[in-house]
Amino acid sequence: MKPNYLLVTILVLFSTDLKAQWDIITSFNNAIMDMKSHNGNLYIGGGFTKNDNSTCYWSAYYDGTSIMRHTNLIGGGGVRKLDEFDGDLYAVGDMLHGSVIGVSRWDGSTWVNGGGTNYSHSTLYSDGTELYVESDDGVVRKKSIGGSFQPYYDFAGNGGLGSIINYNNQLIFAGSFDTINGVPANNIAKWDGVNWTALGSGISSGTYSMAVFNSELYVAGDLSTAGGQNVNKIAKWNGATWSDVGGGVTGTSWNDLRDMVVFNGALYVVGDFTEMGNVTTHDVAKWDGNNWNSVNLAHTDAFANCVEVYANKLYVGTFDIDTSHVFVYTGSTTTLEETDEVVEFNVFPNPFSKSITIQVDDRSPIHSFRIYDLGGKLVKTENGLSTEKLIIDRSSLPNGTYFLELISENTVLGRQKIVIQ
Repeated sequence: MKPNYLLVTILVLFSTDLKAQWDIITSFNNAIMDMKSHNGNLYIGGGFTKNDNSTCYWSAYYDGTSIMRHTNLIGGGGVRKLDEFDGDLYAVGDMLHGSVIGVSRWDGSTWVNGGGTNYSHSTLYSDGTELYVESDDGVVRKKSIGGSFQPYYDFAGNGGLGSIINYNNQLIFAGSFDTINGVPANNIAKWDGVNWTALGSGISSGTYSMAVFNSELYVAGDLSTAGGQNVNKIAKWNGATWSDVGGGVTGTSWNDLRDMVVFNGALYVVGDFTEMGNVTTHDVAKWDGNNWNSVNLAHTDAFANCVEVYANKLYVGTFDIDTSHVFVYTGSTTTLEETDEVVEFNVFPNPFSKSITIQVDDRSPIHSFRIYDLGGKLVKTENGLSTEKLIIDRSSLPNGTYFLELISENTVLGRQKIVIQ
């Protein structure tokens, strides 16, 4: 069979994560809307009524080993957002408690009224000292520790919120509005305790999530402009100016960026996308402050909808109308450097049935290799090598398509798709 020659040219110092590895924790029969770590458990909320084919109304929690289902039927349409405040877990959404709806509190075994009104709610945020909620008629309320909800702001038909966050000790509102309390503000504004002020020339509407990373405010969703410049679904504010985030979404994205979390010195973003900053990555990506890195989540659900850190691990919840999943990231976070040299190597035969041979030039001997399946799971590896010619036996690997990664010292020589048949 004719050898397959692969010429690899990669920019120096471009960092990339090893292929991500994910495990499925559990599944639900409808969308997972949010997750929150609280009192040693991971709480999961959404519009579902079953968990792994067993009755489960609107929420469940995971203790690191088992799923505990909420089986008490509460009328309404489930959970949209979760947050903790003053030692309690709160949810907003459509859960009905008598004659009120929208805000619920977890009492340790079920959801009770947490300050509902006549309207469902979609926005919830706690800064630790105050809890903010917004009903779907545009009324924002807040409560302090030990207090009850009080009116805070009424959009009165002039838009509403997509997200709230505290940045530099100032409250940030982002959503869809052109003024706030009479102050012109293009879809985002800050409250300093006395006055509302616009953040520069603002952003386009469509904010789903905000996060603070490396002392900058990140805003994600369906953004197309920020500070008068074009952006692709995500932008950042340094306190004075808006800027793009590494090119943002450069691939296909039908359902935008949905959620963000800071974990282990990086910003993780989830949503519906195929590329971030020209890096191929399915629905989950990592921003290290300079570059986008692939944390590819191989799944068949519609898109990744929420992300949370629990027990020092990254969890992702997906959105679909019939089967959604909670995934946990188990992959390595080791970062390798790419070579800036031109590295030529032969891979043959490819496809193969028993073994494959890799030949490189003597300038870059192979010190280790890794083989990943299409889901990003590491299925075969070997270290401690020093050779220009390597023969890899398929061992017990089933027929299928894989990715081969060759490493010399701490430098990735290149990657190649291989097929076993």
